[in-house]
Amino acid sequence: MLICVYLCFHAFFGFIKEGKDVYVYFNNDANGYAVINAKELMKIVSVK
Repeated sequence: MLICVYLCFHAFFGFIKEGKDVYVYFNNDANGYAVINAKELMKIVSVK
């Protein structure tokens, strides 16, 4: 699942570099991966 987070980040990185706001929504499943993926994405973009 985390590979998907990295691929998503690279897909919208250009928007971030342009100073645009980017909103990401994760569809949660029974295992709660949305929370894990959101935390991983926050690490990648250094959002605290």
